[in-house]
Amino acid sequence: MFGFPLIEFIYLVLGFGFLIFVHELGHFAVAKWVGIRCPQFAIGFGKAMFSWRKGIGIVRGSTEAEYEKRCIEKLKADGVEPEADGPHTGTARYDTDVVKEKHPSPYTGKQIYAVGDELGLGETEYRLNYLPLGGYVKMMGQEDMDPNAKSDHPNAYNNKPIWARACVISAGVVMNIIFGAIFLAIAFSIGVEFPRATVGMVIPDMPATTTYAQGHEGDPNYLGFQEGDVIVSVNGEEPEDFKDVKIAIALSGSKDDVTIEVKRRGIEETLTYVCPLKRGKDAEKLLSVGLGPGPGLNIASFIESKGEVAKWYNERLEVVPAEKRQPGDSITIKQVNGQDITSYPEYLAAFDASNGEPVNVQFWDNAEPNASSVFAVASVPTLVRYPDKPNNLLGMVPAGQIKAVSPDTPAEEGGLKAGDLILAVGDSDRINSVPDLQMTILDNPDQGFKFTILRDGKLITTDEIKPNSDNIVGIQIVPALDTLVLAKVLDGLPAAKLNDGDGFLPGTVVTHVNDQPVSTWAQMQIALKQIASEPIEGQPAPILLTVKLPIDNAPAEKVALSLNDADYQALTAAGWSPDHASFFPLTDYTLIQAEGLGDALMIGADKTKDFVLQTYITLLRLIQGDVKLYNLRGPVGIIDTGTQVAQQGFPYLLFFLGLISVNLAVINFLPIPIVDGGHMVFLAWEKITGKPPSEKIQVGSLYVGLGLIGFVFLATFYFDVMRIITGLF
Repeated sequence: MFGFPLIEFIYLVLGFGFLIFVHELGHFAVAKWVGIRCPQFAIGFGKAMFSWRKGIGIVRGSTEAEYEKRCIEKLKADGVEPEADGPHTGTARYDTDVVKEKHPSPYTGKQIYAVGDELGLGETEYRLNYLPLGGYVKMMGQEDMDPNAKSDHPNAYNNKPIWARACVISAGVVMNIIFGAIFLAIAFSIGVEFPRATVGMVIPDMPATTTYAQGHEGDPNYLGFQEGDVIVSVNGEEPEDFKDVKIAIALSGSKDDVTIEVKRRGIEETLTYVCPLKRGKDAEKLLSVGLGPGPGLNIASFIESKGEVAKWYNERLEVVPAEKRQPGDSITIKQVNGQDITSYPEYLAAFDASNGEPVNVQFWDNAEPNASSVFAVASVPTLVRYPDKPNNLLGMVPAGQIKAVSPDTPAEEGGLKAGDLILAVGDSDRINSVPDLQMTILDNPDQGFKFTILRDGKLITTDEIKPNSDNIVGIQIVPALDTLVLAKVLDGLPAAKLNDGDGFLPGTVVTHVNDQPVSTWAQMQIALKQIASEPIEGQPAPILLTVKLPIDNAPAEKVALSLNDADYQALTAAGWSPDHASFFPLTDYTLIQAEGLGDALMIGADKTKDFVLQTYITLLRLIQGDVKLYNLRGPVGIIDTGTQVAQQGFPYLLFFLGLISVNLAVINFLPIPIVDGGHMVFLAWEKITGKPPSEKIQVGSLYVGLGLIGFVFLATFYFDVMRIITGLF
């Protein structure tokens, strides 16, 4: 079935059906408790497969025919005259309507029920229907689809006091809350892993890269979040994991700023960032600041990666294939420069202190004892970050290079390859910086581009490459740091001096810094930082660049740069990060696990409360327009997402079902006609006015409720299906 997770799908459908079943069980149990007659309680929908009724027993199909037959025979034997004058075709009323089952008769439901009770037959048929998706309960005097279905019987729903009916209506929601908490408690007693609340990816041109930490405005060392930052609070609330971070940000109002506090390696104080919100650039387009979850010390390798680490990694997989590895049998970073480490920030700190030198990193294969090796991992220059500019050194911006090409994407089909230096996109005649390239593609989703690239010293122009329906080209673009080719120079910074004379030409190469040869951005960063840190007679040393224009036989030129104190301070902010060209750290996870039954129940209750609040806030943001309809999931989306979650293991399935159960409770209790919350509104009306709403109002509200639910169902169905289709293609 093309790899479709059938077993997980079945588990999820049965679990979802169970949640509906316990909802109806709540209605049924409380209805019986307050004395409401319930002719039927069913598991599933459709025709009965088997059923049981007291006095009749288990039968194949429904007991209704046998029940009616015995009752009618008794009525005839006793000489009881029918109370109806022939077939009735109007709205069903339990007191006056004829029995309209397999044994039509002029006897009314009231007569049938009375003699059935006299015979000792159970008033309720318990049945298992062919479609085991949920369940339902039939109550005398109450029909969701028929406000006129009332009864004069004292045990009818409509004849019970308001408090009793309110208990019956709210019982389904209460059951969903209870079972949601139970599922969550069981899930957390086993243990569920979520991405740790640390910063990994920081998306360019988002608030996460353009906001200064409070109290450090203007200092490039504190501009934006950094990889490895530990998030300690979002709007004053401590997150347990990155899921909490993402939800708290997404559910903030678009007109509000979000306050995020972080701990950063090497800095004792807690840094506070107050960020505006923007729509994310992914398919969900939720409100975001532009953060992704942080990596940990477990690693993986790209399929086509080269280098010593990738070679060793693949050799380890040959010894112990991935499918034979148990949880915990990962390949892990354990030491840097001979020192044990236990967190990713410690790993990054070694590169911070490297001054551009390689760092000796020990990799350990946990699948086999003593299977480890040490490799020298290069330090990559981070350059200097500015709030409204691409990363640069004194205004010099690297060209963009393709780091990876995703399979089965327009980029692969168009012939782009990892390592290609991008000289131009479309009609542009200049080399593009990484932000320029990203924004050109993102801002023109329906436009195709020809790429001019440099590969193995040869210029190549591709055919037009157009993003797919999900606005994806399929390339990962990074700064080309192994070659000192300049994409552009920025105004207002020292390198703007290169614009003097005939002006700057994209593709210009820097060859020397103060007569010191340089061929990579790492070498230039080291040279510039050294000059900035070694003043001459108390004054900063001058900087002289030797550059070569991208013109055949062009002579080398020397350009003197003038720096002020802010420029020298900016150079000190240029740091180092690990070179992950041949391997990459996987997302870091934290295990949330209870320390006993009591703790599990407390966690389940606490998470239930959080999910209830989140659901209400989501609905509020939906009304305000901060959450869009395409962010919601209908039945198709729930099944699709839930099936993926279920593949991670049983506790994740329980967690998802607990979340869905809580959401069902909240949605069911909204004041929407036809759902439980709508019925509660009618009961409140009756309590205040002394009489129920008119049948006209009830019927009209029924159609409004059906229309609203139908609209949401169709809209979410469309977005769910489109989301799945675009994910496949």
